[in-house]
Amino acid sequence: MSNSYQYPQLNYDGIIDNDTNAAIDIFETLGTTQKIYIERGSLSVFKAAVGGGGHLEIMDTAGEVYFSSDVDEVKNIPINWGDEGRQIAEGEGVQVVLSGAATEQASVHVALTGHYRVR
Repeated sequence: MSNSYQYPQLNYDGIIDNDTNAAIDIFETLGTTQKIYIERGSLSVFKAAVGGGGHLEIMDTAGEVYFSSDVDEVKNIPINWGDEGRQIAEGEGVQVVLSGAATEQASVHVALTGHYRVR
């Protein structure tokens, strides 16, 4: 196991909801020689999706989904991929997307940490 703190750190703390068009870029694409690793975070649903069917996904900018959860109720969702982190596809950024709510999307506080490595 390597020490992730020897690599440049990435942090995101923000809110996704209808006002952010239900999609936000949280870690930008860093180029084809750098890989993003998401280590830990939390998703706090503080306003549930209205009408059911609300869904949240953490995905790369090419559309590959790395984590998903329903957001039809108020709740906290911990994420822990450990010190090594969950590798995102090389050359891709990271997005959080809300979708599927019948009437109104949920409001979610997103906090994620990670690091990137140069290949």
